[in-house]
Amino acid sequence: MIRVQARGSGTTHSDYRFLGRSPDRWWDRHPASQYVRWEETAVLAEADATAWRAVVFGIAALHRDALGRRTQIMLEFSGTPGDADAALLVRLLSSVLTGSEDAAHLLGTHLPPDEIEKLRAWSAIGPDREVPVSAEAAEAEAALRVRAALAELPDPDVEAWTDHSDHVGIAVHARTGGTNVFLSMVANLCVGHPGRALLTASLQDQDSAGQVLDELMPYPGVSVVLVSSGESPFAESRWRLEPAEAVVEKKGEPGGARQPVQWRRRFWRWGFWRRWLFWWRRPSPVAVAAPADDADQVQPT
Repeated sequence: MIRVQARGSGTTHSDYRFLGRSPDRWWDRHPASQYVRWEETAVLAEADATAWRAVVFGIAALHRDALGRRTQIMLEFSGTPGDADAALLVRLLSSVLTGSEDAAHLLGTHLPPDEIEKLRAWSAIGPDREVPVSAEAAEAEAALRVRAALAELPDPDVEAWTDHSDHVGIAVHARTGGTNVFLSMVANLCVGHPGRALLTASLQDQDSAGQVLDELMPYPGVSVVLVSSGESPFAESRWRLEPAEAVVEKKGEPGGARQPVQWRRRFWRWGFWRRWLFWWRRPSPVAVAAPADDADQVQPT
């Protein structure tokens, strides 16, 4: 499934709307939500064994608003392992990560401003807050046009992902080969391997990426953070979380004690030369509480 958010002729942030029914904004509840901004190129993807989902922010559109500013398109993808939309997602990311304008041009051709305005009108919620029947047709039409656009992008050569460990974190930088790692990880998620991948321009260095991984690594699978900005590109960095001593925490009446698992981040690999020359810069152990097994835990739907 593909959903599209785009701006009409307005000039404010509130003018961005989904073409069709409004989805469950799962990315707003994600542990990494604070590191993505809709106006910057950012990607958040995750999966378990049964489903995957991704949201791509900040795709520059060809059309401009009334003030002459380029607008952005946001795309949400979701599916099950082997879904055909997964290949389109990888093609889009390959284009965006290389700085190409091909995706913007193709989306602008297949989804021009007048078509966006029409689909927005089909999706408009009435005074009674009822979602119109035409919203479903708008969603289907927008997805059809996006699929046609992305199908024209070249199919990238993506290396197969081989690390299917649990509680592993990988930090990479766009200027040191990190885009290839990121694409490989996203393709891996789309075939049913648990994990998550984050592309963000909000982080600047390897240490800040490691702090984000502290929040993501307690979840099953591999977590990858790709940093796309900053003046100091860093080599690929890897950590593994290992269970530490459980701490008994009393809760409520007798018998209501629980033992939340604590985790200790352990340095695993940070480039052969860097490991020997800068061994004293290894991260100190960080205790991270495992996420609660409740309804707020982010899981693909």
